[in-house]
Amino acid sequence: MKSKIYLIASLIFSMFLLVSCLKKPEIHLVNWKPVIAAPVINSTLTAKSLIKLAKNLTYTFDDKNLIILYYQDTINTALPSNYLLIPNINDSKSFNPELLGAPIASPMPFSMTVTSTNSYKTTVNVDNNVKINYSNLKSGNLEVKIVNETPQNVTTTVTISSLINSSGSPLILTINTNGSSLPGIVTTNLSDYKLDLNDQNVTYNTLKYSVKVSIVGKGVSTAMSSLIKLDIKFTDLKYKNIVGNFGTQTIPVANGENDINIFSKTIKGDFNFKNPELRLTFFNSYGTPSQFIINQLYGRYNTSANFDLQSSGSDVKVDSLLNRGNKNVNLNYPRDLLNLSIQTTNFVANSSNSNLTKLLSPAPKKLVYQFSVGMKSVGYNNFISENSKLQLYSQMVLPLEGGLSLYVLSDTTELSLPSIPTPTTTSSINGSVDGINFRISTENKFPFDMKIQGYFLDKNNLIIDSLINDGSLMAIKAETDLDGNSINTKSQQIDINIDNLRYQNLQSKMKKMVLQSSLVNENGKSVRVLSTYTLKFLMGVAINANLQGTLKSPGQQ
Repeated sequence: MKSKIYLIASLIFSMFLLVSCLKKPEIHLVNWKPVIAAPVINSTLTAKSLIKLAKNLTYTFDDKNLIILYYQDTINTALPSNYLLIPNINDSKSFNPELLGAPIASPMPFSMTVTSTNSYKTTVNVDNNVKINYSNLKSGNLEVKIVNETPQNVTTTVTISSLINSSGSPLILTINTNGSSLPGIVTTNLSDYKLDLNDQNVTYNTLKYSVKVSIVGKGVSTAMSSLIKLDIKFTDLKYKNIVGNFGTQTIPVANGENDINIFSKTIKGDFNFKNPELRLTFFNSYGTPSQFIINQLYGRYNTSANFDLQSSGSDVKVDSLLNRGNKNVNLNYPRDLLNLSIQTTNFVANSSNSNLTKLLSPAPKKLVYQFSVGMKSVGYNNFISENSKLQLYSQMVLPLEGGLSLYVLSDTTELSLPSIPTPTTTSSINGSVDGINFRISTENKFPFDMKIQGYFLDKNNLIIDSLINDGSLMAIKAETDLDGNSINTKSQQIDINIDNLRYQNLQSKMKKMVLQSSLVNENGKSVRVLSTYTLKFLMGVAINANLQGTLKSPGQQ
C-alpha cells in the first residue's frame, strides 16, 4: 500500500487563481492557520482477504460460512528404474572341434558334417538380492559373436529360451563363419521381448539358452589348438515391469514441507484450533508388500524451534506412524499386473489421537516431515513397473474455530508526508506545519479486538519514531453468541497527534512504515471466523498549517 499525500500544493494553486481575480495588487497574510484534511485509507477488510493465497493453500466454507483452510503438498518416491536395475549379462563358451567329432591334425573331408547341441544356464547377478521371475523389456541390446578358429565352415544356431517374442516363441539366431579371421556378429533390439529368468519355479535369475554347432569339412586340417568361441552380451536393459521377489528394499523418498502461509508474517501468536486434522494419503503402485515410517513430523516456528507430533490416548496409530516401538504401518498395494490399479492408504492425526492441536499453537511457520518406505517382498509374483511410485499427499485441515489469545501480524507500507512549497517570484509565503493528526475509524464485525502500532523507518530501515504511544484499541470486537459467532458490529474512533518537531523529523527522514496488528481475544475464548465478517478501516490526515507572507498579483514585481 502506498499513501502519498499532496495537500499544500493544491491550496496554494487555488490562492493563485483567487489573486488573479482581485483588483488589489497584493494580499497580506498574517498568521493564517488553515486545517487541511485528506483521506489516506478507506478500505474494507473481509475474512477471506486475511488468507494469503499460495500454491499450496486452498480454502472453503462449511454450511454456516466457517472458513476452513487446506494446506497441502505432494511428494513422490524415486522411480524404480533409478535404483532397481537389470544388470548387463555376459556369458562365453568355447567349443573344441575334436570333442564335437571333427578330426584334428588331418584333413576333414568335404562330405563330412558333425553337429552337436548343448544347453546352458547362467546366473544373472542382480543387485540388492532381487530375484527376477520374468521381466517385460522396454528396450535393450543383444550381441552374439562367433569366432571360428578352424578352417572349416561352421554354422552356429543359438536358441535363447529366456527371450520370448510377442508370439510366444524363443529368440533363435544363426551365424555362419567360414574360417576367416573375421568374427560373425549378430545384434538384436530387445524391445517388447519377455526376459524369462525362471527355471522351473525353483531357481530364479537364470538365463537359459542352447547352442547348436555344425562343422562342414573343407578338405583341410584343423590345428589342435583351434576353437569355436561364443560370446553373448546383453546391454542397456530397460524394463516395462519386473515380476519376482524383491527382498527387503528401501524406496528413496524426498523430504516434504508444508508452508503454513497464513502465519508467514506472524511475530507471535496463540491460536488453539478446535478441530485441526493432518491427513496423509499414500498412493501406491508398487505391487509388493511395503511399510512406511515417518522419521520426522514436526512444526517449525519463526523462532526455529521444532515441536514433534506425538500420540495421546489409546490410539497408537501416530506412534506406529512415527515408528515408536518399532511399529510400522502397512501400505495397501495392487495385486494384478495386467490390471494395474493405484491403492491408497489413509492416516489422520487429530486432537483425539495426537497432540496436533498443541503442535499448531503457537502458530508454526512450516510443517516438516520426512518418511521412508520399506519394501518387504514375499513369494515370486510381486511386481513393479517402470512408473511405479509411492506418492504422499499431505493435507493440513484448519477450520478457523478455536481460542485466539494473541495474534501479531506485521506488514510494511510506503508513506510520504507533504512539505510546504518554497516561495516563488509571485509570492513571498513562508509555510510551516504545526502538527499532524491521524484520525482512525473502524467498524468491526470480527469477534476479537485489534490493536495497531506503526514504526516509521528511514532509508536504512532503522526506526526513527512510532505512531502510537498509549496502546489504544483500534477496533473493538463484536459480541458473540454461545457458539462463538458474531452478533453485531462495533465502531471506534481515535485521534493520534504528532507535534511539529516530530513531524519535521519524520518528513525529512521517513521512507516507510511497519504496521503491526495485534488481534486480542479475552481469556482465549473460542471464536469462529466466518466468511461474512468484515472490518471497515478509515484513516484520514489533518495538517495544522501555518502560512505567513504576501501573495502578489501576476506581473507585479
